[in-house]
Amino acid sequence: MRKILFSTILFLIISSCCTKKACLSTGLDQDEVDLLNFTLAETNSLVVSSFLAGSNFTNPIDSAFSEDFNISEMNSRINVSLSIDLNAENDYRFEFRDLGLTYNITNIELGEYRCNKCFLKKDNNLEFTNYQVNGTSQQGAKFELSK
Repeated sequence: MRKILFSTILFLIISSCCTKKACLSTGLDQDEVDLLNFTLAETNSLVVSSFLAGSNFTNPIDSAFSEDFNISEMNSRINVSLSIDLNAENDYRFEFRDLGLTYNITNIELGEYRCNKCFLKKDNNLEFTNYQVNGTSQQGAKFELSK
């Protein structure tokens, strides 16, 4: 009986150390964009549209408007939590209609990273690694748009 109890307790201790991070079951959960050199007021006319990737922005999927977003200022950046999830199967157009600025995000690439690195767990999550903004390559796990 003691061996079973000891084994059970040991298993629980070891397995709990392997699940310190909350790994996402769906892999990719990205709905935020950082805006650099923008003001909060300039986000009032933001429209985000998704298109089928590679369609040259001719096959629309969805659109969302600034009143649908959670927008906050953090460390000289504007953080926009969108009402649509971002993924690599789509291209995105960010239009600041009052400013006359358009940012097209294309060629989105994903990479895997280990979550809960442990001999009992081998959880992987997905994150953005590379993308293009108006044809210019950028790297990072989060989209950044700079004015």
